[in-house]
Amino acid sequence: MLTKRIVKESGKFKEKRAKYLKMVDNTKPLAISSSNEKTGGILSFSLPPKITCPNSKQCFNICYAVGMYNNEYRKNTPISWEKNLQIVENDQKRAIEELSKVLATKDKTAKKTGKQVLFRIHVSGDFYSLDYVNMWLDLARKFPDVLMYTYTKMYYYFKRVDLPTNFKILLSFMDGIPIEHALTISDDVGRNIAYTTSIEKFRALPVETRKLFFVCPEITTKQIIKKKWKEWGYKNMTEAVKEKMKINCRTCRACFDEGVTTRHILLPEH
Repeated sequence: MLTKRIVKESGKFKEKRAKYLKMVDNTKPLAISSSNEKTGGILSFSLPPKITCPNSKQCFNICYAVGMYNNEYRKNTPISWEKNLQIVENDQKRAIEELSKVLATKDKTAKKTGKQVLFRIHVSGDFYSLDYVNMWLDLARKFPDVLMYTYTKMYYYFKRVDLPTNFKILLSFMDGIPIEHALTISDDVGRNIAYTTSIEKFRALPVETRKLFFVCPEITTKQIIKKKWKEWGYKNMTEAVKEKMKINCRTCRACFDEGVTTRHILLPEH
C-alpha cells in the first residue's frame, strides 16, 4: 500500500466511504473526467478527498470535494474516485498503462487539431506519497506535449525539484493560514502559490501584497453575475452568462502559463 494514512476517516465521511467502497468495481478502467464549462475542455484525474490529502485539515469543513463526496445524488463521482485510488495503490503499472493510453489518444488528436491537451491532476485529492508524485512526473516526461497542472498542499515534495517543463504546480493555501506565511513557504519551496480568500479580505491587504497576485477572472465574473442578475434583469443576465462562458481555465491559462502571468494566483472564495 502506497498511501500514508495521515488523515483518518471520521463522522459522515467515514460512513459514506464504507458504503461507497462496497460499490467500487475496479475491473473497470480508471475514471478520467473530460470537460465542463468552467475548465473549457481540460481532462482531469481525481482521488477521494481527506484520506489522500495530508496537510489539509484546515480546509475540510469548506472543501467542495468533501461536499461532493457526501452528496448522495452524485455518488458515481466519489465511487469513481475510490476506484482510482484502489487501482493506483494496488496496481500502479496498470494505472500508468491506462493513463498512457488515454493521453496518447488525446495527444494524437490534439496534434491534428492544434489544440493542446491540458490535464489537471486532482480536482479532488492530493499527492499522498512521493512514489505517487513520481508516477505523475514520469507520465509528464513520457508525454512532453501534454501540459499537466495541479494545486497541492504537499509543498515540500516539490522544493527546488527540477520538474518537467510541461508539469506546472501551485502551492495551495486558504486564508486560515496568513498570507505572509504562505509567501514565506513559497520563497522556501521556490514555487508560486494559489491563495483562496474572500475578495473583501483580499482588498483589505496592503497594495504591495495585492500587486503580487493575479485574480482569477473565471471566479470573479461568476460572482458578479450571481450578485447582479436581479438588478440587470433576465436579458442582460443571459448576455453576461454567454460572455462569462468565454472565460474558463483553458482561455485564461494564468495558473499554468508564465506567458500570461508570473504572479501568484488569487482564487476568491466561491
